[in-house]
Amino acid sequence: MSSPIDKKFKELREAIAKQRNRLHTVSATEHNAHSAAFYDKSELLQRSKHQRELKEWLNAPDYEGDFRAANKLHYQGTCDWLHKKQALIEWTTSTDRPFLFIYGIPGAGKTVLSSWFINEARSAGASDGLILFHYFKDTDTNKRTSASAIRSLVDQLMNHCICTNDPLMLQLEPSLNEISLQRTRHADYDDLWGKIFSVAALAFIHAKDACPSPIVTVVLDAMDECQSPGTLIKDLLALTAQSRGKFRVLVTGRKSAWDRLDLVSPTASPTLNSLWRTYSRTSAPLCVTQSLASRV
Repeated sequence: MSSPIDKKFKELREAIAKQRNRLHTVSATEHNAHSAAFYDKSELLQRSKHQRELKEWLNAPDYEGDFRAANKLHYQGTCDWLHKKQALIEWTTSTDRPFLFIYGIPGAGKTVLSSWFINEARSAGASDGLILFHYFKDTDTNKRTSASAIRSLVDQLMNHCICTNDPLMLQLEPSLNEISLQRTRHADYDDLWGKIFSVAALAFIHAKDACPSPIVTVVLDAMDECQSPGTLIKDLLALTAQSRGKFRVLVTGRKSAWDRLDLVSPTASPTLNSLWRTYSRTSAPLCVTQSLASRV
């Protein structure tokens, strides 16, 4: 027969055993939680490293530097006149005229105006909208081709997806991986446009199709400084039509560059005639133009 003291020791031993089991359970739970967090962090770091490598391979021009440099030249209150121009109103409100070309002589302020528009669009803060841009420069080999423009646009799409955790990144990465593994240097225009940009832009638009306003806006400055821009312009025209007004383009440059493309007149070359018949849903032209006669 056990004594009262033995009974007390037994109860104490049982209490200690229960407490030890609880501590083991808590310790195992914390260990698993830390392991999972460590794994998640490691996976995130690996993915970030891979994304950095893709961006390095893409080698996009310094479009943000160009934007900041031009934006510094803007004086408050200038460029506001564009809001009242019929050409901009039509471009902004009509789904049949999503392509705006603003032309002017050298030094008229076209690049400042491009940067003003980018700044206006960013300041508007539309959560569903995305503005992408590129500055052509004929003195810079990394900024004067259609491929360089697409590299800028794709890089900005990637930045948006990474910063907002947009699931579109899951679609972008495999395509970029495929192209980067096939080439030791940068992808050419056809790869970047056909496999990446046009597909991603339409997917982004489709995901936000309920938004009534344009979802993707592209600004291309100084088109006259681009080498052979014809294919890029035709591809952009086709994309504006496929997007049903949710994708729009603003281009600036000298009028001579626009005239060489023969895009304004529907009596242009057979290739462009086909574009007009296929993509223009009304008798109205797919493009509107606006002359920039003097400094902005």
